Amino acid sequence: MRRSACLCCGKRLDAATGVTGKHKPSAGAATICLDCGHVMVFGEDLRLRNPSEEERADIEKQPAVAEALMAMRMFNEEQRRKRRQ
Repeated sequence: MRRSACLCCGKRLDAATGVTGKHKPSAGAATICLDCGHVMVFGEDLRLRNPSEEERADIEKQPAVAEALMAMRMFNEEQRRKRRQ
């Protein structure tokens, strides 16, 4: 993966893994920013881009993506709660 930043929050990203840990980034594959949950797609040059409306609809239908987003949101919420204490 080429170094890049989340297109939503700007978090520097320099690594990626599949939800199951078995996949490497490839053109057209979706990825999720673990800081803000923004869904992006790897372009032909493996740089991140925003998905088209059609891609977004397809991505959101994937159970693994929905599960990953839910787990990430729950983790981030717990971290925010801990910081407030």
